[in-house]
Amino acid sequence: PPVYTGVDYVGWDPTQGPPPHRLAELTSGQEVSVYRTMSNSLIHTFYAERVGMRLGCSYKDVFVHLPRFRPWCGPDDLSSQDYTDQCYLVTHVVFTLNNWGELSLDPDLMPHEYYFARNHLSTQISKRDVHLVGEFIEVLRAFGVPDSDLLIQAGLKFLMSTQDDEGLWDADSVSPYTTYHATMVGIQALLAHQYRGYGPGITNVEPLMRQ
Repeated sequence: PPVYTGVDYVGWDPTQGPPPHRLAELTSGQEVSVYRTMSNSLIHTFYAERVGMRLGCSYKDVFVHLPRFRPWCGPDDLSSQDYTDQCYLVTHVVFTLNNWGELSLDPDLMPHEYYFARNHLSTQISKRDVHLVGEFIEVLRAFGVPDSDLLIQAGLKFLMSTQDDEGLWDADSVSPYTTYHATMVGIQALLAHQYRGYGPGITNVEPLMRQ
């Protein structure tokens, strides 16, 4: 038997059932929401499969639990942190399916994620959340929404209006990572983008997307 299992790498065993509601995050040791656990698990298994590493569970083993989270909740239905974690789960579902911006996706295969991004981008703008504004713009682009779309235009205008003279976002954060991440997603959202083909990049989940 293998020395390590999926529990050692993602904190739970996706082959045995869905993630627990609260679980200690392996990297921080802090108890996090089920949304963050699911997001971390998709990310870890995505990169493992990209380099041919076996973790005792696959990206597909994690992805199969996604329908349990739908329909996605609004900000009044969850705590502030859970809603934010859920938003990041939505974006990272898309990013892991399109190889982090390499491939475009058919919105008909992921209608829940497409309409969530469309309906909640304005919420992130009103919250002045650079991180999620940038990520939601990237999600909508992946689904084929053009930059001329009024919603994306609103997001781009917000990003340009909040970038400081040094070219940074969230520069006053006490966490260097927060400044780095805000600036990374802000710049990515402002860049013109071209896709190299159609996702999903991990093709064995396409039948699950069509269910």
